[in-house]
Amino acid sequence: MPETREIITAESTAVERFVAPCEDTILEAFQILPEALPKLSLSNQSDYEQAANALTVVRERRKALSSYFKDDPGAKQTAPGEGMCYFTRKAWDAANSLFNRFDSRLGQWDAHLNGAMQKFRDYRREIARLEAEAKAEHERARLRAEAEDQRKVAEAERQKRLEAEAAAAKSKREL
Repeated sequence: MPETREIITAESTAVERFVAPCEDTILEAFQILPEALPKLSLSNQSDYEQAANALTVVRERRKALSSYFKDDPGAKQTAPGEGMCYFTRKAWDAANSLFNRFDSRLGQWDAHLNGAMQKFRDYRREIARLEAEAKAEHERARLRAEAEDQRKVAEAERQKRLEAEAAAAKSKREL
């Protein structure tokens, strides 16, 4: 992987150009390890001046380190890692922009398809409701017709019974 090699090269270059000189300056000035630096105590003017000189070197190296990794190197990129964070940020912005463009398009399609499917589901529910209403109305009409038929049959039977009673009464009178 060439990218990995460039990152390793950038790391070793950063150590050589920025970290090692500061470490050497601190070691020369105070004869202590960098890990012991937080416990450093200045006891005289000479210690104070050495600390000031070391601080100047540290701040210069930090600024150069920031420039090395973060600043836009423009056309003067000279070593791997020069502007690495800058280019990484630019690559991130470009990739994120590309993602957003395609995600937006897919989101629109999602919304359109989901909307069309929802309309179809609503339509199907409305059709089912109308069919259920029609079926219920048909059942009510069938029951009314059946009741009407039963009423007519009962009326016909009543008429027959009345006619039979009238015929029986007539025949009784004739006798």
